[in-house]
Amino acid sequence: MGNNQVELISIDPGREGYLTFWFKDQETQSWRFESMSMPKINKKEIDYKQIYNVFKRHNPKVVVMEQVGMAFKANKKGLVNMGLHQGTLIGLCISLGIHYEIVHPKTWQSKVLKHVSPSLSSKERSLLAINRFYPDLSVKNHNQADSILLGRYYIEFHLGQSL
Repeated sequence: MGNNQVELISIDPGREGYLTFWFKDQETQSWRFESMSMPKINKKEIDYKQIYNVFKRHNPKVVVMEQVGMAFKANKKGLVNMGLHQGTLIGLCISLGIHYEIVHPKTWQSKVLKHVSPSLSSKERSLLAINRFYPDLSVKNHNQADSILLGRYYIEFHLGQSL
């Protein structure tokens, strides 16, 4: 590829979340991506220092995160932790001068998952959609699928570019 600059990082937040790095080749105008699971210390705590270093190294034009909110079977402690995590990610973006946007799950899902049966769970819908969009990619984790699909949503519907 002609250019390895990260244009966008899309994030499915949470302890089991994923970060997807989107690269745009300036010569061909094509996009490619790579994903990584949320970095952790001792398999439990999120490693914010590593995330900071990743953001600093790649210096994306924008970080797009799924808005955290009430999840099925979420307790008060879990909601507080999710909010704290998202706030920390926002703080990292602010400290590095990186533009960020928060997207409600229903907003991106209504666009990207519109051709997938609504009778399935959102996890099943994401996995089915990712396999339709990228049949050569083996994604079995719905958090990774959400991270990729969120980036796809942003590129198509905010940047107005096709993938």
